[in-house]
Amino acid sequence: MDRLSSADVIVLFDVIEHLTDPRATLALCERCLRPGGIIVITTGDFGSVLARLAGTYWRLMTPPQHLWFFTKTSMSRLASSLGLSMEFADHPWKIVPMSLIRFQLRRMLGVRGGSAATGSGRMGVPVNLFDAMRIVLRKPPK
Repeated sequence: MDRLSSADVIVLFDVIEHLTDPRATLALCERCLRPGGIIVITTGDFGSVLARLAGTYWRLMTPPQHLWFFTKTSMSRLASSLGLSMEFADHPWKIVPMSLIRFQLRRMLGVRGGSAATGSGRMGVPVNLFDAMRIVLRKPPK
């Protein structure tokens, strides 16, 4: 086993959509994994009903912060191209600060002005719009 192959788990929560070259990053992650290791990713689900209905008003359609938009199928293809398999995919619940909910609703409704997602960040609400996915990729065991 080479020096890079030392991780059992690599976590990329809400990261991959911000990268200029997500494939290169996943390739590096794959090289760093031990055989049988996993990569856990969370990102928006561009194939979700909400994303398709909202179009350019989708809450995660925020270029230039989000450079890439993935579906379960596109993540599976990307993983496969790197020798990884998709072990699991779901749409998890999150605790979302009220300030972020207000900010995203204002942006989606086209309401100008107001502050960014700051303020009452301590109060959160469990939310699942089924438009954010959690993906588990596995490197094959030897």
